[in-house]
Amino acid sequence: MNMTEVLSKRSVALLLAAFMCVSCSRETITAKSFIGKWKSTRLETPTYLYENGEWEIKTEDGVILQYGIWQYEHNKIIWIDKAGSGIETDANAVLSVTPQEFRVKENDGTTTTFSRLVQN
Repeated sequence: MNMTEVLSKRSVALLLAAFMCVSCSRETITAKSFIGKWKSTRLETPTYLYENGEWEIKTEDGVILQYGIWQYEHNKIIWIDKAGSGIETDANAVLSVTPQEFRVKENDGTTTTFSRLVQN
């Protein structure tokens, strides 16, 4: 086997390995990726994201402190809640998602991390 054949086979192997790594690391992110009970770096009280598109910030004894509607669209989580006599919408870019954690970029430029909690 000459040097060109060795390099050619090595190049093909490296390209194939790189393709496999990229395709494996790209899990499809959907709204279902966010459903659950979460602890954020901004709040002490857990945030619940439900499959029906509703969210709540709720204490462990069931007192709802804030609630609204959420959706995942175009790599953003959009939060909608009633504040006083109006409705507020907040869209946050999703920076990363794993089964145990997701991070969003807030409108002020900071990052909030949500860590999955076990639901009771």
